[in-house]
Amino acid sequence: MDINIIYKIITDAWKFAKKYLANIDKNTSDEYWSKMVEESNAIYVSTEGQPDYVRQFHKDIMKAVIALLEEIYRKERK
Repeated sequence: MDINIIYKIITDAWKFAKKYLANIDKNTSDEYWSKMVEESNAIYVSTEGQPDYVRQFHKDIMKAVIALLEEIYRKERK
């Protein structure tokens, strides 16, 4: 297995989290959340051809990032 793909997944997840964390309080529209999902899916597509366990790792890390963003959003709205 190429360890660089794991590094890329982690790096892409960090860039994704950083981008959306910076704007979470400014952009709360449905469009914001739809764009987030679209971008996450595009990152996932980049793992095509990788073993299932690598793709599952990507799904898990992106789900965790999105769950974190959702929870931060909920807390910020209170």
